[in-house]
Amino acid sequence: MEAAPFKHAMNRAKTEAGVTPEELPRHFEEFDQIFRETGLPPIWNGETLVPWTIFHKESILVAK
Repeated sequence: MEAAPFKHAMNRAKTEAGVTPEELPRHFEEFDQIFRETGLPPIWNGETLVPWTIFHKESILVAK
């Protein structure tokens, strides 16, 4: 029971600390632009915002 996986904190992405308050307006603008173009909210892939359609296509290729 002492070695149970739920007893250990999961590794958290360090991306939250990488975004400064000055960069937020640019991220919001990028989000809005992708949303207007695709009609779907973008996905954060750990590095950047990616349109749902592109992220979905990559997921299908990985699943195959």
